[in-house]
This record gives sequence, structure tokens and C-alpha cells, in this order.
Amino acid sequence: MAVTGRPDGPVTQYADHVLTTSTARESELRPAAMSSRTGQLLVVDCLFVGVAQRTYEAAAPALAASYEALAHRHRAVRKGP
Repeated sequence: MAVTGRPDGPVTQYADHVLTTSTARESELRPAAMSSRTGQLLVVDCLFVGVAQRTYEAAAPALAASYEALAHRHRAVRKGP
């Protein structure tokens, strides 16, 4: 699966499914690049949540391991400097 803003881009030839995100006209400050990445991250996050929900029994151990691997960062953010 490919998530891209370029439906004719080279990555599409390797993907069974292509999800195309919108693209905007570029300016000097490159806001289109940031909005493109944000849109693609949203799509990936939605796919992740959908797969995790549908396969929760199998996904739960991996989700817990991921949470534990980053737990020290969660605690540091809550406590502050």
C-alpha cells in the first residue's frame, strides 16, 4: 500500500493499493510540503487504528510492548522539567 500525493509517482508501481492525498500549490515557504505530510500521517494513523481495532486480540501484545517501550517518555512529559 502506498500513500502519496503523486498518483503517477514511482512508488505506485510497487503498491497493490494506492491512496492519494491532496496536493497544494507550492510557495516560497513550502506550506504544501507540510500539509501533504500532515495529510499522509492522518491517513496512516487512520489505517493503523482500523487495523488495530479489527485485529485487537493479535495486536494487543504489540501495542502494549510499544507503550512500555516509550513509557519513560510519557512520564517525563507529564512531570515536566
